[in-house]
Amino acid sequence: IKYYLQFTFAWGIVIFLCLFFIVKLIMSDRSMGGLQTFYILLPIAIVLAFVATHLTFIINERKLKNLIDRDRTN
Repeated sequence: IKYYLQFTFAWGIVIFLCLFFIVKLIMSDRSMGGLQTFYILLPIAIVLAFVATHLTFIINERKLKNLIDRDRTN
């Protein structure tokens, strides 16, 4: 759980900032709707961050399992 919390928070910040600047580039209105945009981008960033964390965890666990299996055969 500690891994998921830490990396979801870190990825969340990165993804939120990326989404924020992409939306700022795309939208012609510089105010971007104020807090409404924040309330839309924040949950999207958290969900994407959790997905990124989960995929990273799964990929790393598979790599570790392959290394352990290879070490046992040698």
